[in-house]
Amino acid sequence: SLEPSPRLYQLVLTVRTGSSFILALFCGVLPIYMCFTYWGYDWFGNEVENFGTVTATSNTLFAVLNGDSILDVYLQLGYFFPVLGQIYLYLFISMFIYVVLNIVIATVEESFFNSRSYKRSLQPLIR
Repeated sequence: SLEPSPRLYQLVLTVRTGSSFILALFCGVLPIYMCFTYWGYDWFGNEVENFGTVTATSNTLFAVLNGDSILDVYLQLGYFFPVLGQIYLYLFISMFIYVVLNIVIATVEESFFNSRSYKRSLQPLIR
């Protein structure tokens, strides 16, 4: 048990509190991510190398999620598909970076504060 180490126990409580909601969120968002993957492969796969296969499309979108190659993908899509590529990338970024990422951050933050208050409520019992 990690209870003797307060910092590690705080981390364990935070993960325990928020993990079920985050897992459910990821399960709910995975079909939308796969739709964007197949949509990108179907529309851009013949012209843009990063969208040439389903795996490459998924890897490209994951890199965009992490902020690694947003400009590169934007320029590649904009070269072959000036309007449609921008709409696709704007929708993807809006959905996943602005919405999903912020929900995950808010959930982890709320879990941290809930576990912190739970830990504080146990302090009189431990002493």
